[in-house]
Amino acid sequence: MDKIKQLFKQADLDCIIIRKNPLDVNFSYFTKLPLDYFDNALLVLKRNEKPIIFVSSLEYKWLAGRKDFDVREVKKREEFRKELKKEISYKKIGLDKSELNYKIVGRFERLFKNKNIVNVGKEIEKLREIKDKDEIGCIRKAGNITSKAFRLIPKLVEDRLSEKECVLELEYFMKKQGSETLAFPPIVASGKNAGIPHFIPSDKKIQNGFLMVDIGARYKNYCSDMSRTFFVGKPANSDKKDYELVQEAKNSAESLLKEGISAKKIHNQAEKILKKGNYPLVHALGHGLGLKAHDVPARLNSKANFKLKENMVFTIEPGIYDSKKGIRIEDVVLIKKKGFEYLGNFPRELIEI
Repeated sequence: MDKIKQLFKQADLDCIIIRKNPLDVNFSYFTKLPLDYFDNALLVLKRNEKPIIFVSSLEYKWLAGRKDFDVREVKKREEFRKELKKEISYKKIGLDKSELNYKIVGRFERLFKNKNIVNVGKEIEKLREIKDKDEIGCIRKAGNITSKAFRLIPKLVEDRLSEKECVLELEYFMKKQGSETLAFPPIVASGKNAGIPHFIPSDKKIQNGFLMVDIGARYKNYCSDMSRTFFVGKPANSDKKDYELVQEAKNSAESLLKEGISAKKIHNQAEKILKKGNYPLVHALGHGLGLKAHDVPARLNSKANFKLKENMVFTIEPGIYDSKKGIRIEDVVLIKKKGFEYLGNFPRELIEI
């Protein structure tokens, strides 16, 4: 309810409609309902009134007992439209268009043809940039589950599993630990495969050389996103130096993290360190994280013209890649007034297997 009150402070409206779509997270943001359910449900927010959820008969009984929402069953489409028009008598209506296609938006415009429909997607995104205590707790829990999963890697390598088999074991473990789904398809890339930043795991056994693992649990809808790079076999001095370079870039960038710092400055600092080893930073230094693995605020890249605020959550993930190897070290960080906090913890030194 606090989030809804904050939204109406930002938006000069008395009514806002949010329609649940498969890719939409804003419905779940306000209702705390699972992301993978309730498609096509409708959330109607009114200033200083109990929110209304219109949901199909298939899911109505699951929600019927909630006291914080007025839950209404949708049986027939035409009756639902009449009820919705009767319920919403305001001349100006906010609509979350961020994940709606033109066809769906057109339906709302025809239904409320004599009313002014305003897109409130940006206002909701702005609200979601700053995480509250509960959200931070969920991300921390997801990070802890993810951190525990990294402990499996040495045993999986010793068992001579394939990259795909490692993914299955990691997914099974994280779900047993409380992850509802995974935040994104995991990456397990060994040998030269690690040189592809977003590699799709193969049927090949884990190869000698660098082994890059990028995984993330999801807890109560909130994501984690962490990467660690191991070494299978004995690393050469040049391998150790490359890993230390990525570590230096990460530590140097993280030393700048605090409220008020320019996002661009953080990216540029990491890029400057990597250039000492003649490596480019081929992707953004990091990205916002929350209900999505890549979430608001925007990416931390060389064009990021915003400043960090307290209780924003980002990933920090410098990496280097070439035809023979890839190294990435990624953590989830909570921005504080002075400094930051890791939401998840696993050793950042090179682990040899």
